[in-house]
Parts: sequence; C-alpha cells; structure tokens
Amino acid sequence: MAATFRNSYADRSYNCRCCGQAAVFTALEQKHAFEVNKTHIHKQRFLCEPCWRAEHAVQEKLAAMAARWAQNQRELRGDLDFLGGWRALLSEHERYGARPDQARQAMLDKLIQALGAPGQA
Repeated sequence: MAATFRNSYADRSYNCRCCGQAAVFTALEQKHAFEVNKTHIHKQRFLCEPCWRAEHAVQEKLAAMAARWAQNQRELRGDLDFLGGWRALLSEHERYGARPDQARQAMLDKLIQALGAPGQA
C-alpha cells in the first residue's frame, strides 16, 4: 500500500460537540498537527478552543486526583469532599465526549454510599 502525502490544507468548519458553537480547524493548525505533532492525517477537531482548554483542565485535575488517591487511598476513603469532587469531575469529563469511566464511578459511588451520603446517578 502506497503512502499518501498531503501537500495542501484547507480550512475545515465544524460545530463544537460540547457547546455547539461554529469553529474552524484552520489550514495552518492542520499543517502543525499533521507535520509537527505527527497526528493521524484523518484527525478531526470536535471541540472549539475554549471547550478544548476546559476539557484539558478537567483531565489534569482527574490525573491529580488519581495520583493523590494512589498515595493516600486509606485516608481518602473517608473524605467525602474528595470522593464527591472526584465523582463530579468524572461526570464533567463525559460532557466533553470522554468515555465514561464506569469502574471508577462505581467505586466512588460505593464509597460515597458507605459514608452515608446519597449515591450519584
């Protein structure tokens, strides 16, 4: 199978799947993504810039929560604020199109319920 190379790019319009705003994946952004970052040539944008930044911030917070959990799991099992905050972040992350982390959600729901707080849906 022969490799195909792209030698020109064109602006691509799309609607953000989170907020619905019209956005453009510019030719310059495509060139940078494909030639500098080496992303797959058929990669498309689905989030506008503000939503992408918000989703990235949620991902960073989730990673920090997971690291904190790995360090202090015993102590954090009884921290309702931590567990509830982590559960809320998982739900927020789904809003941006992320797959549900059902195992982690179930674990958090079980721990929250064990502490006597109402379960999450």
